[in-house]
Amino acid sequence: MKSMTETITKTKPGYKKTTLGWLPEEWEVARFNKIAIFNPKSDTLPDTFTYIDLESVKNGVLQKRNIIQKKDAPSRAQRLLKKNDVLFQTVRPYQKNNLFFLEEGNFVASTGYAQIRAKKSCGFIFHLIQATYFNNQVLARCTGTSFPAISSNDLSKVLIKLPPLPEQQKIATILSTWDRAIANQQQLIAAKQQFKKGLMQQLLTGKQRFAGFEGEWETVTLNECCTVKGKYGIGAASVPYNKELPRYLRITDIGDAGNYSPEKEVSVDDPNWKEYILEEGDIVFARTGNTTGKSYLYERKDGLLVYAGFLIKFRPNQEKLNPYFLKYFTNTATYWRWVEVMSVRSGQPGINSVEYGKLRLKLPKVKEQQKIASALSAADKEINVLKAQLSQLQSQKRGLMQVLLTGAVRVKIE
Repeated sequence: MKSMTETITKTKPGYKKTTLGWLPEEWEVARFNKIAIFNPKSDTLPDTFTYIDLESVKNGVLQKRNIIQKKDAPSRAQRLLKKNDVLFQTVRPYQKNNLFFLEEGNFVASTGYAQIRAKKSCGFIFHLIQATYFNNQVLARCTGTSFPAISSNDLSKVLIKLPPLPEQQKIATILSTWDRAIANQQQLIAAKQQFKKGLMQQLLTGKQRFAGFEGEWETVTLNECCTVKGKYGIGAASVPYNKELPRYLRITDIGDAGNYSPEKEVSVDDPNWKEYILEEGDIVFARTGNTTGKSYLYERKDGLLVYAGFLIKFRPNQEKLNPYFLKYFTNTATYWRWVEVMSVRSGQPGINSVEYGKLRLKLPKVKEQQKIASALSAADKEINVLKAQLSQLQSQKRGLMQVLLTGAVRVKIE
C-alpha cells in the first residue's frame, strides 16, 4: 500500500499542485481582481433609464424592465452598465441571480449587485462565477444571517483558477453554445406554456368546443358535485421521513404547477393518520396565508400521502365532475380572481371549507369535461418533455463547467 506522503507528492504529468488543487502547468491561481474591475466609476446617470434590481433577473435572464426617471430613482440605483459587464448578486448570493449584460442603451444596476468589468472581455468571467469551487469561496466569505452578503472588496479577493487568455476564450465559446441552447429551450417552453394558457381560456369557458358536443353548460357549486366536501387535514407535526410511515403533504410541498414537489420528504406519525390518506381523484386546497387557493390533485405515482391541517380535501363525484377538469380550472384567471375576492379578510388571508364549497363551476357534460381534460393533459405532456430536455442540457453544461473551468479537461487552441 502506498504511503500518504507518496500519494500527496506524486506528480500528475502536465499538472502542478496548487492551493486550489491540481492545475495545468500553464494555469495559475490568482485573485479575481487580476482579470476584472469591480464597480467601475459610472458616468452621470441619464435622466431616464431601465433599472435592474434583485427581482429583475432570473436564471441569468433579464425579465423585468422597469423604466424610471432619475429624479424618482431609489438610492440603490447607482451603476450605469456597459455591454459585456457582469452583474453578481452580492446579497444572498446563493440565489445566483447573476447576469451577463449584452444590451445597448441606458441601464442602471442596483448596488445589490457587484458590477464586474473584464479587463480583457471574452465572456469567461460569467462562466467562472458559476463554478462550484468559486461559489464555495463566496459563501465562506459571506457575513450576516437573515441576509447573508459578500462585499465587492471580498469578492475581488476570491481565488480563481486562471487559464491563459486563448484558453479562456475557447472555454467561454464552448459554454456559451450550451447557454444558447438552454435559452432557446426555455423560450420554447415559455411559448408552449402560453399556448396552453390560451387553450385553457378557450376550452374551460366553452368559447371553443370539440366537434360532437353541444348544449348549454350547467352552473353548479363545488359542494354539489363532490362526495367528500371540505374535510380538513390532520393536525399533526411532521417527523423525519420513514419508509414505514406515509409521506406528509403540506402546503409547502405543493409546487407552483400544482404538483407534489417537496424540498425534503417528511412523514407523519399519528394514530389517526389512516383517516387522512389521499385517494385517486381527491383534490386539496390551501386554506390560509399567501398560498391560499393553491391546489393539488392526488396522483397515484406520488405514493401514500396524508394531507396536513392547513389543507382542505374535496372528492369529486366523477359522474358529475372530472377531477382533471377541476384541476385545470384552478389554474385559470377566473379561479384566481375568485380566490382574491374570497380571501380578503382582516389580518391573514384565507378561505375555509364552507367558502370553498360555494365555488361556482360552469360545467359541460362529463364526456366533454374528459375531452377537455385530455387535450390539456396532452399539452402538459409536451411541456414536460421539453422540460426534461432542458434539464438534460443544464446537466450537460454543469458537467462541462466542472471539467473545463478546473482544467481537468483541456480544450484545443488552434
